[in-house]
Amino acid sequence: MIDLAELTLERVVDRIGSTYYGKYRGLVTDVSDPENRCRIKATLPGLLDGEECGWAMPVLPFAGDGHGMVMLPAIGSGVWIEFEAGNLDLPLWSGCWFADGQRPDPQGGKVRVIVSESGHRIVLDDENGEVKIAHSGGAEIVLSGDGIALSFQACKLEISGSDISLNNGLIKVGLAGVSLVNGAMAFGVPP
Repeated sequence: MIDLAELTLERVVDRIGSTYYGKYRGLVTDVSDPENRCRIKATLPGLLDGEECGWAMPVLPFAGDGHGMVMLPAIGSGVWIEFEAGNLDLPLWSGCWFADGQRPDPQGGKVRVIVSESGHRIVLDDENGEVKIAHSGGAEIVLSGDGIALSFQACKLEISGSDISLNNGLIKVGLAGVSLVNGAMAFGVPP
């Protein structure tokens, strides 16, 4: 006669032994998802004997038909891998981690920064009330409550609510007219 309690216990042990809950550190090996769904492949040094997991679905803050967040980690980046319902055949990547010395420059508590591999930056600065987009080559756009500033090397264009200034006032365009070379020549609107 089969002991129901023993059979149930064997099934529970088998189930627990073949499920993988929690997060596992992984290293990205492939981001060329053939289905274009932001999936990645990764090796898991602490699991799978260093073999790649299957295509891991992303866990995103928002996603839908034609909209959502698309940010894939670079090959070699550290990622957190989980398994849906503990099933090794259903991997998920739920975020990334910085290895020692990899974190971008710290910005402070009220500043949020997105930095690409080549150094392009989007800075959301609640401390100074600015949004900054900076190209790694030096070009920059700063949006603030006072206006917009565009700069590249020695050239700077500032737009405020009342005027446009080029190269720190070298040329100014406003409601009253145009001023060149810090006022050396002015073209005004007739009275």
